[in-house]
Amino acid sequence: MTEIQLSIAFQDAAKLRQKKQLDYGSIKEYFPFGAKSFVHEINKKTKRLVNLIGILPNNESIEDNLLDLINYASYYYEWQKGVLDE
Repeated sequence: MTEIQLSIAFQDAAKLRQKKQLDYGSIKEYFPFGAKSFVHEINKKTKRLVNLIGILPNNESIEDNLLDLINYASYYYEWQKGVLDE
């Protein structure tokens, strides 16, 4: 049986998540309205990505926003499963 290799996107997102959690503490506190909070953040990142198409951003790169989008989706998934911040 072969070992499953995580995509580099997921590896980088996990590293970023660990780094940011040191600054932010409990992630749950940033999503006070449950599903609506998660979807709101995912929507903001998606809108930002649409606006970045074809331009050279001055601040947040497309890559930064993609990694944030992966992490927001994973937080929402974990919240749905009842395991966020365990």
